[in-house]
Amino acid sequence: MKQNTTQATPFELVYGRTAILPVEIESQEKQKKRHNNQLPDKPVEFKIGNKVLLYRTKAEKQWSGKFDPKWDGSFHIEEILGNGAYKLKLNNKILTKAAHRD
Repeated sequence: MKQNTTQATPFELVYGRTAILPVEIESQEKQKKRHNNQLPDKPVEFKIGNKVLLYRTKAEKQWSGKFDPKWDGSFHIEEILGNGAYKLKLNNKILTKAAHRD
């Protein structure tokens, strides 16, 4: 029950977060299991000539640019390097660094 003056529960005041009940943990575990069952067993393999998008990892680490796109592309697979690594091409220019499917 929230206090009128603090607008927080005693648990929130002591621990700085809301309490998670065991029922909520069970529902989270069910949701996680359902999500994991929907994931593919085998990673996606691309072929030469396929169009792909490249994830911008720098955008993930920046606080500014919240609404900037996080993907670049569309690139074409130019060469398969193995172990999920690929050489990408954009407008007839091949990227110097290899991209990984993960």
